[in-house]
Amino acid sequence: MKLGSYFPRCLFLYLLSGFLLAPAGCLPETESVQETQQDPMALNLPALYSIVISITVHVAYEPGVEPFTGATPNNVKYWSVFENNMNALFQGRFTEPEISVPKDIQDMEQIPAQDQMTWTATQIMNLARDTWDLPQTPNNADFYVLFVRGNFMDQGGVDSNAIGIAIGGTSVVAVFQDVITASSSSPSDDPFIEQVTLVHELGHSLGLVNSGVPMVSDHEDPGHPHHCAHEDCVMYWEYERANLVEFIHEVITNGSEILFGDECLNDARSFEP
Repeated sequence: MKLGSYFPRCLFLYLLSGFLLAPAGCLPETESVQETQQDPMALNLPALYSIVISITVHVAYEPGVEPFTGATPNNVKYWSVFENNMNALFQGRFTEPEISVPKDIQDMEQIPAQDQMTWTATQIMNLARDTWDLPQTPNNADFYVLFVRGNFMDQGGVDSNAIGIAIGGTSVVAVFQDVITASSSSPSDDPFIEQVTLVHELGHSLGLVNSGVPMVSDHEDPGHPHHCAHEDCVMYWEYERANLVEFIHEVITNGSEILFGDECLNDARSFEP
């Protein structure tokens, strides 16, 4: 599996030569919500790393593309991975916000079927605004995760390989669940792939790598901007699928669950806006 590619933020899934490849990238600059400068869902990174005392993650889904919930064999809830990795980025900072992430389907919101099979960044933002009316406030931040049917469409057309996108400058992420299930060769790995997607996109949204949060040490891959050069980090741009799944299982089953490498953690923990 490959994680990486163009900046700001999306994760793509490719089936190629027997390997599942997922380069993570982003929206072209013209698609990255420039018009949302005053948007209530705009993300203020300096405030997030200085005065925010609580972060709430909201999850909504269309019928038939529910997020994977439940737990690993050693009883770790899948969505605890997302929560624990978000907590890890703020650990040891002067302000450690209280973070709330839903872990069970009853704590997530089912929205009506949208009867739409392609999505632009603007359409995703419009759905987020229609679903939630929770503007960011100085001391509290909200992240919004949408699970939708269909595929992402950018200026180059429909991309049937995109797992999900994080829209630059905002706290909105969309996941295309059909792509995971359609491309997977092992359904038992699907929840882990979903969590890696979410954690990777979270990293981009929170300014990693060198995309809003300065680096303490130089660990940006020069060939793949805004991705980590180290293979032991979820922000690394490339993994062969077998190695990535093995990596995920090892991290989660050893009780750590933290997918960020030390360099990315140091960047977030040391950031002084």
